[in-house]
Amino acid sequence: MATVTVEAPVGLTFDEVRRLHAVAIHRLCVLALGHPGAAEAATGLVLNVAAGAYEVDRPPPSTALRWLCGVACDVLGEGPPPRRGRRAPGAVATGWGLDVDAALVRASTLGMRERLAAGLRCAAGLDYAEIGEILGIRADAARAACARAMRRVQPRRRRGR
Repeated sequence: MATVTVEAPVGLTFDEVRRLHAVAIHRLCVLALGHPGAAEAATGLVLNVAAGAYEVDRPPPSTALRWLCGVACDVLGEGPPPRRGRRAPGAVATGWGLDVDAALVRASTLGMRERLAAGLRCAAGLDYAEIGEILGIRADAARAACARAMRRVQPRRRRGR
């Protein structure tokens, strides 16, 4: 009689997923919320929600980041939207420097969908089809949202320089 061995599914534990992708989720939260302190709290919330859902969803390692970004967008979309509008550069001590703070000031004028699209592209490195799938839009709409966001976040050059 032959014995049959059943191997456990190969995959990552949630601690491994957290270790691999927490920085990308934090960057996504910074861009979406515009404030490092709020992003720190949101990142913790995202990771807590994801930890609870991980055993049920069990994404394969190749899609773990995309899955975690989807959880992040769901969590960020459930809360009150971040304030839009202007604040003075330097109002947030980021530790990353005034250039990053100035970019966050410019990002504060974006809508949440553009912030999330830019965050998914820049912080997580997702392609436009993945961004569209997460945000529930077409890939070309995701590309357009990212392009609008990047145009508005990049520093403007003065004439004559």
